[in-house]
Amino acid sequence: MYSERVSQDKRYLEGLRILVTRNRERVDKLSRQLRRLGAHPVPFPTITIRPVRHPSLKGLKGAETVLFTSTTAVDLFFKHAPASHLEGKKVAAVGPATAAALDARGVRVHLRPRTFTSEAIARRLKGRVFHPAADKSNPDLPRLIPHYTRSVFYRILRPRRRPIPKADLVTFASAQTARNYADLGGDRSLPAACIGPVTARAVRGLGMKIIAQPRRYTIPDLVSAIVQWRRG
Repeated sequence: MYSERVSQDKRYLEGLRILVTRNRERVDKLSRQLRRLGAHPVPFPTITIRPVRHPSLKGLKGAETVLFTSTTAVDLFFKHAPASHLEGKKVAAVGPATAAALDARGVRVHLRPRTFTSEAIARRLKGRVFHPAADKSNPDLPRLIPHYTRSVFYRILRPRRRPIPKADLVTFASAQTARNYADLGGDRSLPAACIGPVTARAVRGLGMKIIAQPRRYTIPDLVSAIVQWRRG
């Protein structure tokens, strides 16, 4: 659902071409919400997800907490490990979408930080932590979590270079989508909407102007922030 600030029956974004850089598996959710508000979403994934065939589960058995930082990690974890592997452990989730993916599988989430960043939740974790993650996960986690085991469940790849469609605005839902956009030759003068502070930090580092950033780091709130910018 949208934030209460945005009515679904008003086309606040009429005629606005918005580049959506999420991976192909996630691009539809944001595009649908933008389209309902009158925008013309332009899919241009700047990352590709490649699952690891046989991710290591070493460290899972002795872990006290299992940390999930993406819905992709949730999906892939349960392809390789039954829910019984979580029995007797605490489960931590970064972001409401990740927590919802766990809830849908009947998994109790013990830790859901108000600030949806890896850093915020890491400071609340105690004991041994197992993290099913991407190969490009937050490099600060080993420093923030003393007894930390990361297992790579998927790799984040950059697609081949191809022409980038023209747009009025570009959206970034992760720091890696922004970095890959720049590496692919994206127009850095294009205004950007970012889902959270980690993404925004990467975008500013690329010299791009941020015109929308929600307080809550969710896709519906990102859409609301774009609407607020559009309405002035």
